[in-house]
Amino acid sequence: MGEKILEIVIYLVKRLEENGGRLDKINEMAEDLRSQGFTDNEINSAYMWVIDQYRQPGFIVHRSGNLNKTDFRRVLSEFERNFFTTEGYGALIQMRNLGLIDDTQLEMIIERAMLSGQNQLDADSVRTLAWSFMITNTPGDQSNLSLSVLDFGDNPQVH
Repeated sequence: MGEKILEIVIYLVKRLEENGGRLDKINEMAEDLRSQGFTDNEINSAYMWVIDQYRQPGFIVHRSGNLNKTDFRRVLSEFERNFFTTEGYGALIQMRNLGLIDDTQLEMIIERAMLSGQNQLDADSVRTLAWSFMITNTPGDQSNLSLSVLDFGDNPQVH
């Protein structure tokens, strides 16, 4: 289900980019997505995820409407490239260019692909992997926060 939601997220982020940071004509977009076979639950989940990320400073599309992009220059070695189909590699590039995954998540996806034992990851497999990293490492998520960076003062008390 995650890869289907990610497909919708990609669709919505593209619309944000095209419309200067606005999601105009939501009902028309929802109808278009339904006609492509997505459920209302999937559409709502993707929409809420995008809105939640949009509220985070510096993520995806700035409120000014400019896509928060950095120049993507990562090139896979021939060895790494063997772990992705053409469509899988294309999905990886697309998600990075849209700012849906960062450099660290990109490297984690490549590493996971190499460790997966599968011959080559297709676009659906790449989106599934990406979605798992996106939902477990969203801005504001402190699940990966180390206690060593927390300041407990002179008398640390953990209850």
